[in-house]
Amino acid sequence: MKKRHLLFSRKQEKQLEEYQRDLIETHFQEVNAMYRQIRGWRHDYRNHIQTMKAYAADQNWDALVAYLNLLDTDLHTAGTCYGVALTGTVVLTCHLTCLVLEVDAVAL
Repeated sequence: MKKRHLLFSRKQEKQLEEYQRDLIETHFQEVNAMYRQIRGWRHDYRNHIQTMKAYAADQNWDALVAYLNLLDTDLHTAGTCYGVALTGTVVLTCHLTCLVLEVDAVAL
């Protein structure tokens, strides 16, 4: 009986280890995705500053105001992807986005 209990415990321990590895891998993938996203934002931020500096240097105030309005509009739509709120979990956001796209495709 004790031997059977020991084998069962080892099996549970192995399953737990596998589950923990899966959790760590998922966490790593999500952190990696966030890192890539932040790098992209940093790149975009630099480009926006350069564009605004160029408009200001040329004293093209109308273009600068229009650009700022565009950025403001983009900011209000940030945090969504195809109308789906970003969940903070890459896999969940991807699944929700796919569902929205499928529904849109059926509606067409």
